[in-house]
Amino acid sequence: MVLSRSLDRAAAGMRRLHLRRATNALRPLARRLVGNSLQVEVSGFRLQGSFDHRGYLYAARDGLLDDYTLEIFQHSVRRGATVVDVGANLGLFTLVAARAAGPTGQVVAFEPEENTCTYLLKNIHANGVEKVATVRQTALSDSAGKRSFARHGADPSQSGFVARALEDSISDVTVERGDETLRHLSGIDVLKIDVEGAEPEVLRGLAETIDRSPRVTVVCEINPSALDRCGHSTSELLETLVDLAFDVSVIDEPQRRLVPIAGTDGFFDPYANLFCTKRR
Repeated sequence: MVLSRSLDRAAAGMRRLHLRRATNALRPLARRLVGNSLQVEVSGFRLQGSFDHRGYLYAARDGLLDDYTLEIFQHSVRRGATVVDVGANLGLFTLVAARAAGPTGQVVAFEPEENTCTYLLKNIHANGVEKVATVRQTALSDSAGKRSFARHGADPSQSGFVARALEDSISDVTVERGDETLRHLSGIDVLKIDVEGAEPEVLRGLAETIDRSPRVTVVCEINPSALDRCGHSTSELLETLVDLAFDVSVIDEPQRRLVPIAGTDGFFDPYANLFCTKRR
């Protein structure tokens, strides 16, 4: 991993000098030296991903990946809870939820990107929570069908409906409307959403499920640039949450506190996470 990080730093330097061809040439060498798969220990879990996931894996291992958000999320999941993880990535939040919910709980994880979903399933089985957590290799939105999906080459955790860079690979993925997929559930207790700008669509597609879940808690990313790429905005996302009867706070990672949305000027640069509770 030390070697991989050294190669990453070299590649970053080349990108700053606009040496994209040299950077792309370095990647296969790094992959051969380090291997196609990496594994780290995070919060007592073994988390595995591909070489391309290395930035996310290192950040998760070193506690640099929204550590306070993960703590709040874990405390929100009670024994026997029903949890939905939309944009599950490699499954860190899925694993935390499965452990907290226990054998009487259930976690439904959605991850449309094929390679990432493969590792998500591996991580669920490697950590022994396959009886609690189930996976659907689909995206969620407010309408069902097929849709183009861009796998971000430099960091698959930032993949989404809109391409970010020339090296992103495009494929069609299955998209489901959450209310249809989860109609068998009487309600849900915790909902986590991290879908690179499509959060308003996911919430609208889950409106009926949220309505029949009087105590549901939502942990949701708010990323202005990602929302803009998807044709949405921060105000649209916040209005959608308010319309769904949520009280919204911003998770202040550096200060480890919750800040009511009214006092959050500048908190969304470059992104933040929201903690939302149903109004009584």
